[in-house]
Amino acid sequence: MNAAYELGTKNSADEAGDPEFDYYFGLAAIETGHPEQAVFALERVLIQQPQHNRARLELARSQFILGD
Repeated sequence: MNAAYELGTKNSADEAGDPEFDYYFGLAAIETGHPEQAVFALERVLIQQPQHNRARLELARSQFILGD
């Protein structure tokens, strides 16, 4: 999962805003201990796809980890 997060970080300038990229980057961020990055990525998913329930769940999980 670290490799996925690193790759996502490297490509985020070009790919951020693509809901599929943001979703998987958000998951990788949560799993590697970067919940604050996950919040930003998953919020971008939900802006474009408000019905994406799994992204909503993962956003809640990242906010829980942050204590929000």
